[in-house]
Amino acid sequence: MILSGNVISEQKISLDIQDIEKAKKIFECLGFNELIEVKYHVIVYAKDGIEFAFQIVENLGTLIEFENESDFEGKTLGEINSVKQKMFEKIKNTGIQISNDIDIKKAYELIKMNLK
Repeated sequence: MILSGNVISEQKISLDIQDIEKAKKIFECLGFNELIEVKYHVIVYAKDGIEFAFQIVENLGTLIEFENESDFEGKTLGEINSVKQKMFEKIKNTGIQISNDIDIKKAYELIKMNLK
């Protein structure tokens, strides 16, 4: 869900695809066009129950993701913002300097900029 330009929640579904070329053909038959192929390598660091994923994205750079501890599905905006604020405080308590922008999902905008 996107609200005011910020990603409030997302869902990930993993599929076991035996043949990527057949999967591509399914999407093409459904009228989808390939937008971008993102190639990346992920390194995850953990300490005291906190995890950071460094995503080294080809032709884009390195993105750092704080691994979400909560499922936002069915939560109110107030509940989501409360959890996000607690996550933000945990990050600040590690000593890592970050901005006050608590929306940590900006990869989509970065990818869009590189498509132009």
